[in-house]
Amino acid sequence: MKKFGESYLDSKKLFEVYWVDMGAARSIKKVVEWCKTNGMINPYNGKPPTRMGVWKGIYRWALKNQDEAYVIAQKGVSQYGDFITPEEWKENMNRKVRPSWQNDNFSKKWERDHAS
Repeated sequence: MKKFGESYLDSKKLFEVYWVDMGAARSIKKVVEWCKTNGMINPYNGKPPTRMGVWKGIYRWALKNQDEAYVIAQKGVSQYGDFITPEEWKENMNRKVRPSWQNDNFSKKWERDHAS
């Protein structure tokens, strides 16, 4: 069993499910359903994650693992003939910082280290 405060979500796996397994039909709502089906249930209350919990988990992981996340996302979009440029990916990540972390210290550090 996970320690209190330790996430039961495998955010990297959820990122892969969202970007690769779901292809162009991806949605956070579908990832929540995937969590239910695959046993990613909160061990303390027996409930599946919320859509916002999944979204934050996915993008917090991606922000911490940008290069790997870019490769995974590229693999997903290439399945249907699309391509994300590094500039587009950086812009996408810049838009995800504040809503995924909701922490000004992290956001400021991110902008200082990555946004320019």
